[in-house]
Amino acid sequence: MSKTPGIPDENIEFRGDLNIQKIIYDQVTLCNRMRASDPALYEDCVDQLKFLLPWQQQIEVEEEWEDYTIETKEWRPVLLDGELGSADPEHPDMINMPGTLRYNPKFNNGQPKQISPVWHEETKVNPTLLFKKIMLKLQGIGYTHKQDKEEG
Repeated sequence: MSKTPGIPDENIEFRGDLNIQKIIYDQVTLCNRMRASDPALYEDCVDQLKFLLPWQQQIEVEEEWEDYTIETKEWRPVLLDGELGSADPEHPDMINMPGTLRYNPKFNNGQPKQISPVWHEETKVNPTLLFKKIMLKLQGIGYTHKQDKEEG
């Protein structure tokens, strides 16, 4: 064992060659297995596959992020006392309204505050589109995989 955590012993060495084609094949197989069974693991597996690409292809994939990301910009209602609040930004749910029992002139400088809906922006990776992009990059550098013909 190493005497210092994080620093390997000098006696540890790798023997043999790393077969990157086999590693990529195994990762592609794992991605395909996870696709149907666990969406979160599928996304992680695809992300790990990206790191198996040669450096230049990794950079290309990251520069082409628009091809596999989905951008969402929308008003979303807020859950208020177990019920969804307003989803209409033209008619929002407000608090601290002058003339109501709960009005507090010290809260929010005495101004009304919109509590529902809220503006939400999100950019998410679509793992299936990323997987397709990675497979095209692998094909472009000569990594291919065989597919068995279906007999019917």
